[in-house]
Amino acid sequence: MERRRDVSVRVSRLFRRAQVRRLAIRVLLISSVVSGLFLSAYSVVSEPRLVAQETTAGTAANGVSFEDLGFSGYGLIESSLTVDLCGVSFYFLNEDEAEQYNDTGELPAPDLHCEKTRASLPGDISDLVVRSTRTTEANYTISFSFYVFAQPYSILALPALFLALGGSVGLLAILLRWGLGQMVKELSEQESSRKEK
Repeated sequence: MERRRDVSVRVSRLFRRAQVRRLAIRVLLISSVVSGLFLSAYSVVSEPRLVAQETTAGTAANGVSFEDLGFSGYGLIESSLTVDLCGVSFYFLNEDEAEQYNDTGELPAPDLHCEKTRASLPGDISDLVVRSTRTTEANYTISFSFYVFAQPYSILALPALFLALGGSVGLLAILLRWGLGQMVKELSEQESSRKEK
């Protein structure tokens, strides 16, 4: 009698261990897929990196002056202005806006003036237009910081791919195995019900 009890205890322990193993494998596969998706999302995060700085200075006389800047190939340009007096506006134009200005004389809203001394600009600026409504000259200084966008975590894309694909394939195999087991069970039940009839 005790032998039977020992055998049944051993069998129940093995059965529980097998269940725990199956559950652990499923949890591991699901966490692998989730980790892979998280890492792949994190691998495309981009950060601006400062690559250069430049300063331009000048004197704004009454009227409009035009200066060729020729900044291109950057992801972002930060600009800051120091100006003596109000009444001077600064317009940073890309090639299309400069062409439109040459054709029509129309300018967009000013990027910098005495009340707005900082601006984030697109990475391609071809020209600077300075418009002054003052009767006296005003000295100005504009500082530029040039940034490019880098993806420092892009190396994580490869392990993310392996984690996500590996976990997905494992989960699909488990689902396929379960589905085939269910199908075999249903077929055997149908066959046994036919035999009974």
